[in-house]
Amino acid sequence: MDLRRRELRSLWVLLAVLVTAVPAPIASAQLRGDVNCDGSVATDDLTALAAVIFDDASSDCAEADVNADGRITSADVTALVGILESPIATGPVITYTGMAAADGTPFGMLGQISGVPVFFSSSASGFQLVVEARTGLSGVAPGLVCFRSAPRDPTQRPDIQMESSRALGDGGQSVCEGGVPAVNPPDFGPTQSVADALNDLGCHFVSATAPDSACTLNQLGNNAFVGSGTQVQFCLLVSTSLSFPLGDTLLTVQLRDTAGNLGPRRQMLARIAPGPMPSTFTPTVTPTPVPPTASRTPTRTPTATPTRTPTPTRTPTPTRTPTPTGTPTRTRTPTVTPSRTATPTPSRTATPTPSFTRAPSATATATRPSPTPTRSATLTASPRPSATPSWTATATRIPTPSPTVSPTAAVGPVVTFFGLTNEDDTLLSASGTNSDGITVFSRPSGSGFSIVVEGAPGASGADVGWCALGTSVIGQFPACTPNLANFPDLQIEASNPLGNGSPAVCDRTGPNAGGVPGINPVSFAPTQTNINTVNDLACRFLDGNGNPVGRPDTPDGPCVLFPSGQYGYANAQSKIQFCGLITSVEQFPPAMDTTLTVRLRDVDGNVGALAQIIIQVGP
Repeated sequence: MDLRRRELRSLWVLLAVLVTAVPAPIASAQLRGDVNCDGSVATDDLTALAAVIFDDASSDCAEADVNADGRITSADVTALVGILESPIATGPVITYTGMAAADGTPFGMLGQISGVPVFFSSSASGFQLVVEARTGLSGVAPGLVCFRSAPRDPTQRPDIQMESSRALGDGGQSVCEGGVPAVNPPDFGPTQSVADALNDLGCHFVSATAPDSACTLNQLGNNAFVGSGTQVQFCLLVSTSLSFPLGDTLLTVQLRDTAGNLGPRRQMLARIAPGPMPSTFTPTVTPTPVPPTASRTPTRTPTATPTRTPTPTRTPTPTRTPTPTGTPTRTRTPTVTPSRTATPTPSRTATPTPSFTRAPSATATATRPSPTPTRSATLTASPRPSATPSWTATATRIPTPSPTVSPTAAVGPVVTFFGLTNEDDTLLSASGTNSDGITVFSRPSGSGFSIVVEGAPGASGADVGWCALGTSVIGQFPACTPNLANFPDLQIEASNPLGNGSPAVCDRTGPNAGGVPGINPVSFAPTQTNINTVNDLACRFLDGNGNPVGRPDTPDGPCVLFPSGQYGYANAQSKIQFCGLITSVEQFPPAMDTTLTVRLRDVDGNVGALAQIIIQVGP
């Protein structure tokens, strides 16, 4: 036995000399030769293989049997050296996969299962999925396309290709509407269903190629990539429409470069459970090994144009109008920390003036609804909120400063609350007021929070309007008939551009998602430019079903979470609430004070007085 060990060690020394001339490591995910299960085939796999052969260690990876002869012997070393000496062109190498808080703080890894990192969240949504990469052996830059879809062409796929082992949200099959279906085991085959699933999840990602545009923060609180050598970052802020189920969900991802070369696959596990992060790690599932990555996928042209509805331009009659629709079906598990309910849902219609009507809200139950998307252009009406709060008496309201109201006389609705909530839907305390008495809120980053506006009837006595999108018929309650040539009932503007300041109206999701222009000084003059800008920001205030309308005061309606675990209005006198989730698409500019100005309109067309808050972004 000692002689055998000496022979093997001699062979190892010889091979160690040979591999010093081996080219750069081959990036692949659990491919033949990936002995240590780190997602790549490199010289450190020789070290791991030698340790297994000499009985110094064991390997949980089936790829330790490099030559697939059913045994792990010195012949596997020879086979591994052959692989290392014959590199093939591969696409982008993933430098980081993980999760981060909505404000950009990366989550610490809970542990690993067979080399797959495990991340923990007590909330089913409100966190970010982060994937970073660099150029692979192909030498071609990673692609940046997050959505490239055609109904009858399975070759049309995004450059970021991620699959989930369990359904997200309602698991709907419609591409980029509602939830995302499960693909289990991982399958990147050439079928239309696979292409649709990849586009369904990919369309929610946004990409960044510069560290100062990253969605993640470093230890100093500055925007920065997480992985070493990262050249491109993809981020997805998980909204309630994509909420994760309780337990473990395996995510498998691969990236493609601009020449169509696929890179190695990587996996991560998202563990969702109530309560704080466990102090000890207990593996509960073995991730499904991913199949080998092909070097290229069939594609007609790497720069194929997506077939999504074009982004509307700044014209009096934009061609893109959100037409989400839904029937409440999703449940909220009381033991999981609820998260934001403002859910971006892209539109798939291009009719100039589709109409919709709000859907009836679910009756008071222990569940919290989620959308069941349909392709209809009509939403059924929700009942008006009652004067009596619908939550239990145990809900404790947190005192919040009153918004600063303009002295201008107005007979329309009164703004009863104007403030922010954290990523977990709890109210954010104000930092103080400025010299003009305007309430100031400080944030470490420009996204990952929600803006909340509540109102009640003013001197006119008429009900507050529900529409967060320009409507053609003022006072037609409860229907909202979208017409982007007019102001919405919720009229809000920012003093600085948000996100990239895109002038396109309501371009809040999809591959061409953009921000909102600023208006400074404040002006609600009925010019088409002002109307477009107000609609562009207001349409991001969604109800629990992804519709740009207000929220009724029912158990499943509001977006503000109280310490009792109940959702409700911030002000007991409010009759309607609007909630707008701020993502990286419309993030507030750093190191600047941005003033938000809002007014509401009633169903008779009367506008109310102005209210303002200031949002400071910085350390």
